[in-house]
Amino acid sequence: KANQYRALGPKWKAWMLLCGISMGCAVSVKFTAIGVVGTIGVHQFLVLIQLSDRPLRIVAKDYIVRAALLLVPIVIIFFGLFALHLYLLPFHGDGDAFMTGEFLSRLSDKPGAIESVHSQYEGYKELSLWPSIKELINTMHASNIGLRATHPFSSTWDLWPLAIGKPVLYWQQLKSPYGMWLYCVGNVASWWIVFFYAVVGFVFISLAISFKIIADALSGRDEISKIRPIEDSSDEQQVKTVPVAIKREITFMDCLEGSFVNLFIPASVLWVGYVANLVPYCLIPRATWNYHYIPALLFGYLLVGAVSELILRAMHRFDFVAFATTKFVFASFFVVVTACFIFFS
Repeated sequence: KANQYRALGPKWKAWMLLCGISMGCAVSVKFTAIGVVGTIGVHQFLVLIQLSDRPLRIVAKDYIVRAALLLVPIVIIFFGLFALHLYLLPFHGDGDAFMTGEFLSRLSDKPGAIESVHSQYEGYKELSLWPSIKELINTMHASNIGLRATHPFSSTWDLWPLAIGKPVLYWQQLKSPYGMWLYCVGNVASWWIVFFYAVVGFVFISLAISFKIIADALSGRDEISKIRPIEDSSDEQQVKTVPVAIKREITFMDCLEGSFVNLFIPASVLWVGYVANLVPYCLIPRATWNYHYIPALLFGYLLVGAVSELILRAMHRFDFVAFATTKFVFASFFVVVTACFIFFS
């Protein structure tokens, strides 16, 4: 939204600040939102490259303002919520076994506790706020990563794009003579469209356009110069030759290149968002489930729209019949996805 307004303007700053606040809330809820933060960082980097032709003073100011509006709210909200957590929950509890004596020395006994737990840690020097937050975050992360228990509904990250991971049982109610179950099941049609059409398709389109640009530059295909003989009007009537530029016929790849240039940055950012929210799961040794694929899937759905827009723009410039046919094919995607949803539900 901020990109719709003049950079460094008041409305632009307001939307950038709102983006930073949103990222801070997301990361505070779940660490996996770091993939979203990284994706937005890539987008801002590409935007700044586009705006690098401005005076150095303006560029430097832009870098500082973007960093302040996006990163500072993340830090304040993330650590501020942990500080609030320690303030509101200062009591000993079931999590004591995971923490050090120094951390436990800052905790108090629960009101009405029969035995005093705090007295066991009075000999430790009490941790201040920042070291306490640091220990709490590190302990949470280490404990979560250290889980090695298996689960009957778990699946690995490489199975999710193809929708072949195990479904997850969310809820069940058994009552004779029938039972009710609620599963998280991937929609095969939409998940395959995201992976093969959008994610893989965008890579092939990018490579094809890159090779075309390189080939055109090497062969000079933008304009083919030929030698055409003409007669001079002088007395000698000598025949001379001059180069004449002859334009070649516009192809579909030319139209695709034009739309690709306009949509490259938004489509690339969405592609990075998909990968950034999926690939890190290959490093997680603990059990994972197919619903962990949802953040990447959301970026994938947006990428489907970007790739479709890219192709439709090219078809519209190239041939109207092909454009209409392509729109019909894209519309059939929704029919297939809906039919698949109804079938599984």
